[in-house]
Formats: sequence, structure tokens, C-alpha cells
Amino acid sequence: MKKRTLWMTGFSAGLVFFGLVLDPADRLIWNRTASAPTGLYWLSDAPFTPGRWVVVSSQSVQANWAQEHEFVGEDWPLLKQIAGGPGDEICRTGRDILINDEVVAEALIVDSSGRNLPVWDGCVRLESDELFLLTPHPASLDGRYFGPVKQTDLDGVAIPVFVARDRQGASGCKAIHADARESEANPVGQD
Repeated sequence: MKKRTLWMTGFSAGLVFFGLVLDPADRLIWNRTASAPTGLYWLSDAPFTPGRWVVVSSQSVQANWAQEHEFVGEDWPLLKQIAGGPGDEICRTGRDILINDEVVAEALIVDSSGRNLPVWDGCVRLESDELFLLTPHPASLDGRYFGPVKQTDLDGVAIPVFVARDRQGASGCKAIHADARESEANPVGQD
């Protein structure tokens, strides 16, 4: 019992510390979905680079679709991992997802509840303001279904503060960037 009390005291002190040192423009968010490690993240204005986790804006087309189709609750943060950046070629051919001619993931047709998932087809080269989000969890609702996103559709980079390391799940995509490989080896990243 003493160990648990000590742990909770330390955790609470850590939360107070983060609340005192974080810029008021930054904020803490809780991820509750299984497509990224569950836990507490700090929303940062760090640069968008492959391998980093980002928060998709609740006002984005992707988040609105997920809410309307009851994949997530209203205003739930959506954390996704950057797999492609400006200049990368992103393709969806059938169920295969390719980045720069390399198959990195497979899209599902329906989710575990039998709901149809969005489908896009073709290839695009990412513009300077676009990213491709692809989370290692094989059932994640991400770029497999929505294609590229505009950087303006992201709230910022999600820096792990306190996360469960066992919630990552089996890898459903192959990392192609050095930063992404590093993040896959250490799912919560070290920013």
C-alpha cells in the first residue's frame, strides 16, 4: 500500500509540475483510443516530422467523420503518427497503402463492428503543407481511409508525459523513415 501511495503522490506532483511549467498556450490531453498508447500527452508546437505523434483537430473532416459515425466521442483527441511528409508519394491501390513505392500497410474494408470504412484510390505527391498519417495499430482510422491531411488540420505534436507502453498493439505498418523506425522501436518516442 505504501508503494502505491508513493507512486500516486509522485504522479500528482508531476502533474502539478507540468501545470506550472507549461506555457499557457500548451495543454495536456488524454488519449483513450487504442490506436496510440493510452495516456497523458503534452500538446506541443514542435515541428511536424515523420515518426512523431500528432493531434488531429476536432474540427477536421477526419475527426468530424469519426464522430458522426460513432468511432469516437465528441471532441475526443485523435492521435496519429506521421508516416509521410512533403515530397513523398502516397498511393492506395486496392487495400495496399504505399509510400514512395513501398507497401507499408493494408486498409480494411469494414471495422470490427462491420461498419464500412472510407475508401480512396490513386496516388498523390504530398505538397509542402500536407502530411500522411499512418499509425502502427492495424485497425487505426488514419490515412489508410482519408489520404493526406493538411498541416492546418492538426493541433500540434503530442509529446508523451505518462503513457501505457503496452497499448501499442501489433505493428500494422512498416516504418520507412529513420524517425519513424526510431518511434516504432520506442512507441512513446523521446522528444
